[in-house]
Amino acid sequence: MSDRQPTTTRGTSDHDATSPAAKIHRRATAPAALPRRSAELTAAERLVVGALRHWIVGLGDNSGRHWSHAWNDLARELGSGPARDAVAGLTRLVATLGGHARGRIRHHLPCCPCLTADEVRLLGFIAACQAAAPAAARAQAEWLVRADGVGDLLAAGLALGQALGQRGQRLPVRAVRRPGAVGRCL
Repeated sequence: MSDRQPTTTRGTSDHDATSPAAKIHRRATAPAALPRRSAELTAAERLVVGALRHWIVGLGDNSGRHWSHAWNDLARELGSGPARDAVAGLTRLVATLGGHARGRIRHHLPCCPCLTADEVRLLGFIAACQAAAPAAARAQAEWLVRADGVGDLLAAGLALGQALGQRGQRLPVRAVRRPGAVGRCL
């Protein structure tokens, strides 16, 4: 005889938690998993993560090579006018994070296929700005930076989101969970 107890899901049925019905119910109500690897991102999201990584690494080693790479990717996908606007937004976003972040913002190198929780959160922030979801954008900005940087971060996210949107590069709005552990490569 099994020592598993029957379970009740939402008070509607008595079935074993491992039954097909229980698995379907769990799948239907579980939050969608956030991306952990760049292969799980849309083309627009990969463009943003790549540009962000190159920009930050370029600041770290004062290398125009990384900034050129970010510019070339943005200009190829957006055209030179919107790419200039995107770079302006990206520059302001990185500067605001650098001066007002609540903690260390973690990122991978441009060639890494993995994503950190911070990179995913930044994508969610920019997507919320682009989708004109001010409450979601503000909540994420307040998590990322101290109060004195929220306005600048929102302006940077709006500028970057609008530049991307001019050429149809829409970031999907994903359900971002509470801040948690930093993502890691597996």
